Amino acid sequence: MKVRMGEMGDMVANMSAAELEREIASPDKLRIWEGTAGWRNLQVAWAPFDTVENTARIAIFGVTPGREQMGNALRAYHKARLGGSDHLVAVRYGKGTGAFSGEMRDTLIRLLDEVSIPRLLGANSSQALWGAQAKQVHFSSVLRWPVFCDQKDKHKILQPLQNYTGGTPSITAQRIFRSMLKNVLVPEILRLPEDCLIAPLGSAAQKAMTYALSGVSGFDQKRLLIGLPHPSGAARDVSSQFLGDPPSPTRKKPLNPAYREDAMRLRRVVKGLIEADQRPTCLASDTSLNTQRQI
Repeated sequence: MKVRMGEMGDMVANMSAAELEREIASPDKLRIWEGTAGWRNLQVAWAPFDTVENTARIAIFGVTPGREQMGNALRAYHKARLGGSDHLVAVRYGKGTGAFSGEMRDTLIRLLDEVSIPRLLGANSSQALWGAQAKQVHFSSVLRWPVFCDQKDKHKILQPLQNYTGGTPSITAQRIFRSMLKNVLVPEILRLPEDCLIAPLGSAAQKAMTYALSGVSGFDQKRLLIGLPHPSGAARDVSSQFLGDPPSPTRKKPLNPAYREDAMRLRRVVKGLIEADQRPTCLASDTSLNTQRQI
């Protein structure tokens, strides 16, 4: 299956606002793959997350854009195209709007601040990574385009095509996922500056990144910044412990000291980079990934 990003973008540009909302809720024209994993239906949809920031000093990878992030990116892209922007400019605007949008962005800012990423980049707060310091960061996901899968809630009731979180089915067990990791993620990483830090968020993204980079010759494993939690609401407890937030007085489950230890370890790693002035080299410009990619 081939994904022609420019054609997908033109399709979005020609949609009405109502049609776009229907596509966000239940992708049809934007669906680029569908299949099954056991009893679960799987679906991959296109959304404008295709640019590579070639001046990035750190690249931050989630698992896959959720429906909220997909919707925010597509609406921004659509607005830009209607305003006269070309595909690449609109993708950049859409991605900047959608990347880690919603409540998780505030959590991600706190996580990055906690380990001194702003100091490494010469910023006051990680919030600047969505503003004045945007060219210093590459936001992405190990599965770049939105993935949805059937799930069952706590009452064992089927919930069709929910946000995929990277756990079940395993992110490295499905053929489509392995293809996206090897044929989409790896080329994306190789287009970043050679000493750009790579920070996968949460255990699923870390597992996927390890799988994707296995066998990639010349990749410096020291570039990997492992241990940052995923900022989603589902991982809120892990993030809170990582940040050292006071536990709820009604908490019954014991705290896991490993999360706070990860924060302290990463803070020391980043401090060492600052002191050694091991800052990634900036290249001249940012580009988009190829407008056609086989997955």
